Amino acid sequence: MAFKNCIDEMDLYTDGEPTSRFQSLISQSTQIHQGPPKTFLLNTVKETLDDSGEVRRWTFGEKNQNKTRTIMMMGETGTGKSTLINVMANYILGVEYEDNLRFEIIKREERSQTESQTTAVTVYEIYGNEGVRVPFSLRLIDTPGYTDSARKRRDYTDTSEKQDEQITENIRKLFNAEKGVHQIDAVCFVVMATQNRLTQAQAYIFDAILSLFGKDIENNIMALITNSDEGKPGVLGAIEKAGVPCARNEKNQLIFFKFNNVSKINYDCGEDDDDEEEECDENYWQRNWKIGVKSMENFFDSLDNMETRSLHMTQKVLMERDQLEISIHCLQDQITATENLQNMLKQTQDALEKHKEDIVANKDFKYEVDEPC
Repeated sequence: MAFKNCIDEMDLYTDGEPTSRFQSLISQSTQIHQGPPKTFLLNTVKETLDDSGEVRRWTFGEKNQNKTRTIMMMGETGTGKSTLINVMANYILGVEYEDNLRFEIIKREERSQTESQTTAVTVYEIYGNEGVRVPFSLRLIDTPGYTDSARKRRDYTDTSEKQDEQITENIRKLFNAEKGVHQIDAVCFVVMATQNRLTQAQAYIFDAILSLFGKDIENNIMALITNSDEGKPGVLGAIEKAGVPCARNEKNQLIFFKFNNVSKINYDCGEDDDDEEEECDENYWQRNWKIGVKSMENFFDSLDNMETRSLHMTQKVLMERDQLEISIHCLQDQITATENLQNMLKQTQDALEKHKEDIVANKDFKYEVDEPC
């Protein structure tokens, strides 16, 4: 691919200061960390797509008519979704390991404090860098975890259930909004490599995916495995065992991509470390960076070859679900009314049986029945 030669064609940092190739990006960003490496938050145009402000779009760069690929990120809190989105942004922007800077489109500190409570669905769009490493613009739909912390504590509550319902409702709003998302290329399930089984919350996420999109989306579901080293991720067995739907290759093997979310930002080698240890650390960072670049290359190659799915059927599924829920509530009301009537008839029958002799003697009597609330 063309990006492999980018480093030869671009000026790198000199004495820790950026040269011209990143000046434009830096001018559109805000420095949030001194580094090294220096970290810049991309300045995005923020737009809300619903009245509640929980369906929103953050756009970096000027929109254009070039091809755009859309992916939805789903996963439990703590699996590294937001970090992975930032890694994708750096890859698309052409950042190399040797560059003394990194970019973020999601500010990590803010996200870590709010991600377990939020039900907001955010769309991140990156325009203007087509051809640097990928031939398209990128749209990422970041979804919150489905009551992950509550499930871990085994205290699934009505509040948690309402939270799940609100997340699904916000996704529905995104798909139905005039300026929302109307097609998708991939649904990415983010999971940690070290897991030997899927959690209840993760199984729930897969159920949510199928309930939202239907079985037609199966070939567009890809596993993104974080905190992964160079070996085979143990979580693959857990995914297979759980029978979750995912895209497969011609050998019927799961299609997955490995990433190590470890970050050099804020890493301190320590004042007592000698040069040899620091050199070893540097090799560690370089090795992980190369693994990440290769995974990104493979991921975006696969993404570019995927069949785009229209969300028309998804909208239909969500509408049918709403209608089904209304029908269920109506049936529940009817069932309750029928049970109350049966209870009143049973009490009347018991009273008549109890006063059988009074009835034969033609005597007056009274009895009480419980009226429904």
